[in-house]
Amino acid sequence: MKQFSKSISPQTRIRAGVAALAFGLMSAATAVHAHEGDPAGHQHGHGMGMHGPLDSEKEAKHAEKMIGHVAPDATPEQKAKLTEIHNTAKAELKQLHEKRRAAHQQTMKLLSQPKIDRAAVEQARQAEMQVADQLSKRMTQAMTDSAEVLTPAQRAKAAEQMQQRETRMKERAQKREERMQKRQAERAATAK
Repeated sequence: MKQFSKSISPQTRIRAGVAALAFGLMSAATAVHAHEGDPAGHQHGHGMGMHGPLDSEKEAKHAEKMIGHVAPDATPEQKAKLTEIHNTAKAELKQLHEKRRAAHQQTMKLLSQPKIDRAAVEQARQAEMQVADQLSKRMTQAMTDSAEVLTPAQRAKAAEQMQQRETRMKERAQKREERMQKRQAERAATAK
């Protein structure tokens, strides 16, 4: 891994650091919102809070933990600023996620009608895409705000950690895929 990390340019490290920081800070917010609105309380996120909704205390601890992973050498002042950025973005993202869900539900309602109104479906799709763009803009703002809190060295370190994490995730996904293919082959052989 060290040889790989040496081949990465400083600019790429900084860009990846911004992405890593954003991922870390925003993952808690998106994980909290992923299950909201689901009447069964199912979690549809990337794994955080898998045992149900995060209450505000658990969410605060989770955000603190994520900041610690992404920027372990952050000063208390940096951590406070990052937490403030996270909390502000979280509140705004919650509203946008609710708007996105409402737009999606409108699309589904239109598609379930006896007669399909293509113009109305297209209008609903455009509304959904507009909200998706707003979500993207707000997350980018939070990423940029967060990146400005850290030093270039901290961003580079976060980028390297994120690259290592991504590599591990890809390796695990590949192993899962291989196991699934092996099981399918075994089932097919048994079915014959």
